[in-house]
Amino acid sequence: MNKKAKTVFSVVILLVVSIVSFCFWLSEISDYLEFPEEIVFSWMSLSLISIPIMFAFPLYWFFLSLRHGEKHALKKINRIMPLFKLMCVFTFALSCAMSFGYLSALKSKGYTLCSGVPSGWTPGTASKYVVDKKLCFSSGLQHER
Repeated sequence: MNKKAKTVFSVVILLVVSIVSFCFWLSEISDYLEFPEEIVFSWMSLSLISIPIMFAFPLYWFFLSLRHGEKHALKKINRIMPLFKLMCVFTFALSCAMSFGYLSALKSKGYTLCSGVPSGWTPGTASKYVVDKKLCFSSGLQHER
């Protein structure tokens, strides 16, 4: 496979992963905003928005290298590297703010945090919130905090 074909293949993969992660992020946000009786909240789901933002810069480099060559692409990318760093910090801050904001909204709506790990999740990645304490026991492994 020649260099141009590899670059096009890389662009396609980055675009597909970016679009899929953005769609998953939108799906998670809409699910969270419905405020069902039982919510399994994960800070990682809100971080999905960072994937398209992070991939924007490699995509830009690939497009520039296809059109103008690698040396020109490298010069352009070096100029916008401070913007890339700023976007990384902004994405992290946005994810943190959304997580803390959503958790405070859950508490204000009267949700109870269940102890234990929600079924199917790795420890430390998600927490289960319910409107009625009895729902904490629905999986059989969780207890009220």
